Amino acid sequence: MSLLARYLSHQQFCVLFEYLASKQNQLPLRAHFAGFPVCMTLADRVHGDDDAAPLDISRLYPEHAEKLIHYSGKGRDIQNFVQFLHQAKSQGQENLLLLTGDKLKNHQSGDDGLLRTRYLESINAVMEAKRQGGFYIGVALNPFKYTEAEKEAQYLKLHKKIKAGADYVITQLGYDLSALKEAQDFLKQNHYSQKMLACVMPLTIERAQFILKKKVAGIVITPHLLTVLKQEKKRRERTSCL
Repeated sequence: MSLLARYLSHQQFCVLFEYLASKQNQLPLRAHFAGFPVCMTLADRVHGDDDAAPLDISRLYPEHAEKLIHYSGKGRDIQNFVQFLHQAKSQGQENLLLLTGDKLKNHQSGDDGLLRTRYLESINAVMEAKRQGGFYIGVALNPFKYTEAEKEAQYLKLHKKIKAGADYVITQLGYDLSALKEAQDFLKQNHYSQKMLACVMPLTIERAQFILKKKVAGIVITPHLLTVLKQEKKRRERTSCL
C-alpha cells in the first residue's frame, strides 16, 4: 500500500503539491505543510503538448518521495496507456491520477486529410489499470457546473469512474465551497467510501485575470470573486503605504 493510500484510508489529512513537468529543473521537496504530510504530484502536459513525461520528471527526485503521477488521455489510445502502466510498474509508481484531458494545443479535427486527434477516456483507463492491478487510482471531478445538464453529466461520469474501480477523487480547481460540500454529499448519499481531495491554488487578481483571458478550461471565476480580489489588492496597497 502506498503512503497516499495509507493516508486516505486512515483519514489522515494530507497535502499534494503539484509540480509542472514543463519545468525540468529539480525543485525543492517538502515533507510537511502546516504540520500535515505532503506528497508531490506531477502534472501531464499542462503548458505544452511536448512537455516532458511525468514519469521521466519523477526520476529527478529521490525514490523515498511519495509521488502521484498524472496521465492525460489527450492524443493517446489504449496501447499508449498500457505501455505507460508497464513503465510505471517498472519504476515502482503506484499512485495515478487518470484524466481524459482537455484539447491538445495542436488538436486536429480531421480536416484537410489529417488524422483526427485521439482521446482515451479516463473510464477506459481506470478499467485497464484496475485489470492490471497494483495501482492506487485517482479520478477527477468538476463540481463547479451550474446548469442542471452539465452537473448531472459530471456526476454520472463519476458514478462510472467509481464503478470502474477508482480509489479516490480529486476535484477540478475551483473556489466555490458549497459545490465542494455538494460533492462530498454525493459520495455519502451513494455510500461510496472513496475519499475526495479539493484542488486549490492561491489566487491574486492578476492570476485570476490571466485565467479568464486564457479561458483556462474548467475553472470558474465569478464577477463577485474578481471584486473581492480587487478589494484585497487595494487593502494590501494601503497597508504597505502605512
